[in-house]
Amino acid sequence: MRQAPYPAALRAAYDFLQASAEDPSRDAIFGPIVPVPQDASLLDRAIGLSGRNPGWTP
Repeated sequence: MRQAPYPAALRAAYDFLQASAEDPSRDAIFGPIVPVPQDASLLDRAIGLSGRNPGWTP
């Protein structure tokens, strides 16, 4: 069973990823941003900013 992320930790991660989106050297840390809908959850938006696809399944 998946547990929801702790809200303060999720917000901190999102804020970090959002700030890194403006850094020209970000590709050295993360892959290219994966676009997600504006109404996506904060978790999905953070995953997209990290260069991962929030809809990916194995």
